[in-house]
Amino acid sequence: MLPDLRYTWSTDILHLHFTGNLFIKEVVFFHRASRTLILSDLLFNVRDQDFSGPQKLFAKFDQILYPNGGSPRLFRWTMGTKKAARKSYQKFLEWDPENVVISHGEYFRGNGRKEIEARLGWLKP
Repeated sequence: MLPDLRYTWSTDILHLHFTGNLFIKEVVFFHRASRTLILSDLLFNVRDQDFSGPQKLFAKFDQILYPNGGSPRLFRWTMGTKKAARKSYQKFLEWDPENVVISHGEYFRGNGRKEIEARLGWLKP
């Protein structure tokens, strides 16, 4: 488990280590002023216009295509303990995000909490 560190920016931007996955270490950020949740590999919401046929099939299988993207199957399949992941999930839901920026694909402007709950439903208790 990674240590919970404080930084000079911690008053403006909250962060937590999303735990539970055996291989992927995710850090989740939350910008307080804009109520924006910032994710890297936890969610994908990619458009497929530049994908080849096999890539489109895989992305559809992986459930990461826009507009209904979500957590890649590999991420879900490599969860060591959902209990730890649920704890992280509940914490960033408490931040009540309005927007969600993700590294892979289209972001969610408005209804952030609803979008997160819809895409991370597999983490609900």
